[in-house]
Parts: sequence; structure tokens; C-alpha cells
Amino acid sequence: MIDIKVTFLSYIKFETGLDEVQVSLEENSTIQDLVKNLQSTYGDRLIRFMINKESGNYVSLFMKDNQICDPAEKLNHQDSIIIMPVGAGG
Repeated sequence: MIDIKVTFLSYIKFETGLDEVQVSLEENSTIQDLVKNLQSTYGDRLIRFMINKESGNYVSLFMKDNQICDPAEKLNHQDSIIIMPVGAGG
């Protein structure tokens, strides 16, 4: 198992009341697997900010090591992932 720290930014954080969560996943998991895990745990109140229901496209950015990464990116034990809605900014 690998442990991942997930941080939520912008309106995902405000709408769901979630700032940060810890998730355990199987070895060789990807960000896509992480999103599936989050969906099964938190349902639509969180996933609606990450995936467009109609198209199935991602509507958030995923950052690992301060770099935007693809949802197919493999995760490693103790990675920190930041999930930021595309419409967010400062």
C-alpha cells in the first residue's frame, strides 16, 4: 500500500469543507485511481469539481512536486497531490 496526501484548493475546499485528506492506495496506482477512490469515499460533493459528468473529462489540475501532471501519472508512497479547479487562480 502507498499513502498519499491530497490537498484541495479554491472552491473545492470551500464547497466540500475538505482541506486535506490522507488516502491509502495499492502499489502502482495513478492519479486516476486516486480520483476513483475519492469518488467512492466522498461522492458527488467532491467529484463534481474534478470530472465533468457529461463528458467524463477532468476539470481540475493535478499537481505533484509543483508540476502539473497527467491523470495517468503513477503515484509513489508519501506523494503529495494538490487538486486545483481549472477556473481557480489568484
